[in-house]
Amino acid sequence: MIQPHHYELSAQEMQMVIDSTILRISESYRQKHNPATTYERTLSQLFEENIMGCKGEIAWAGIRGVPWHNPVNEFHNIPDDGVNEIRTTRTKYLINRNNDAKDRRYVLATIDGHIVTFHGWAWGKDIQVDKYYGNPHGHRPCWMMPIKDLRQITFKKDLVK
Repeated sequence: MIQPHHYELSAQEMQMVIDSTILRISESYRQKHNPATTYERTLSQLFEENIMGCKGEIAWAGIRGVPWHNPVNEFHNIPDDGVNEIRTTRTKYLINRNNDAKDRRYVLATIDGHIVTFHGWAWGKDIQVDKYYGNPHGHRPCWMMPIKDLRQITFKKDLVK
């Protein structure tokens, strides 16, 4: 069974979440990126999803004891920490989409207020297989790997930068 890792965000880290969310959305609009390319989202949904993502990324840096580099204007061209993509979600599934790289590592994080839980990780190529493919919300098809199929996070050199 996979053993999760928990991280509690500090007040200062929560302020970083808000500042980064505003910066990311502003930069996206400045560059005329369409934030609704995956599905129609309201501005409040866009903020909520960016807040979740920032919480996961900041907690990932914090749990590893490294500085967070605030990946603004990278638009998934570079992994979140230079090595791994942190996927923060409300579900217990590690989600990949058709524009996600198969040769990257993806780490599943879930959120409960200020607590971020890291459940495990997988290679994109292992997520993007038929048995995980679906369209549960009718927005955009994706691959959804359940926690039970993830690899244990060990914080050895093979998973961290």
